[in-house]
Amino acid sequence: MNEDTTKEMSPDDRIITAINVLRVDMQNQINDLRVDVQGRFDKLETEVGQTRDKANQIHREIELIHREIDLIHQEINATRQAFDSRLNVLEEKVGGLEEKFNNLEEKVDSRMRETKPIWESVIESLKIMDAKFDVIGAELLDLRGETQYLKRKLPPAA
Repeated sequence: MNEDTTKEMSPDDRIITAINVLRVDMQNQINDLRVDVQGRFDKLETEVGQTRDKANQIHREIELIHREIDLIHQEINATRQAFDSRLNVLEEKVGGLEEKFNNLEEKVDSRMRETKPIWESVIESLKIMDAKFDVIGAELLDLRGETQYLKRKLPPAA
């Protein structure tokens, strides 16, 4: 249809019409590009907003983590102080036990020195008794041997 109308037109009018058609076509393309760019820009703004929201959320979470770390540090310090005070009490008690142990050790050493002659006498008596028991044991074995010998020699009782 357009070809039929342009054939009747003068060459200048055809050029002007072609320019107008190109201008309208270019304006449509420009408008399409504007819509596309605006859509992309809106999408980008949305993504930037979401990213900003996520960054703010991460920032809040980091602040919470910092607070938790501070609380943990406080708990550690409190625990360390409690441990130090308990350790000091324990050191005092161990010192007291050490002193009692030393006193007890001195008493034991003193008693050992006092009873040493008695124990030495008891040990000597035990050695003598061991020797006597050895003799008695040997005599008992001899006596048993003689008894067995005599039992074999005597006729059985009727």
